[in-house]
Amino acid sequence: MTTLPASVGVAPVPICLPPERAAGEPDKDAPQPAPGLAGGPVEWVSHRPASGSDPSTQQYSVSSPPGLAARKAAGASPPQAELTCPPTLPADVTPPGFRPAQATKTFHCGFHEVVEDRKAITREHPQKECVCDENGQLVTESHPYKGCRGTDDSYDPNEGILPTLAHIFVDPGGVVWAGPEAFVESRKHGVDTVLNSIKDRVAGIVADAEHAIRKLY
Repeated sequence: MTTLPASVGVAPVPICLPPERAAGEPDKDAPQPAPGLAGGPVEWVSHRPASGSDPSTQQYSVSSPPGLAARKAAGASPPQAELTCPPTLPADVTPPGFRPAQATKTFHCGFHEVVEDRKAITREHPQKECVCDENGQLVTESHPYKGCRGTDDSYDPNEGILPTLAHIFVDPGGVVWAGPEAFVESRKHGVDTVLNSIKDRVAGIVADAEHAIRKLY
């Protein structure tokens, strides 16, 4: 407690000042973050307990970021979380959150393809595209035909003529930007398929001939 000096022309009045804190000492009177959660650039929401209940039971949670809250207030759809591709996918299976897509031999080797089933597609939150080979294995950068892998789409060609044109010419996962590698890889896969078919047929003819020759002895 301290008092104002008499020189200011008024009677001494006692006032209370907070005690001085040493350098680096935390302010115990400052608001503290919710128990069990680290502090940071987040917005805290207090869930008040019901009337008459113990105030110590008050709960806390982290709210949406301010930018997202503003988007919701303006009526804009919040960005949706991007799904991940399953590591394996049989040709007759469509996982939850996806829909079947027509995997063309032109760009995806004719493999099984599914795409994320949602409408809010943007460059920041593109539509997930997954491609699996004849054995159900996900085509990735380490796959023998990696050029036929899925390329996430910023525009859905099934939504009309304008999205289709954007998918062809503007989309990073579309025809112009991702198509050349996929086209070349698909041609390679097509040639390999034909050669493997010929090899299997020749091997079958040789095996039949050897079997026939053995019967002669």
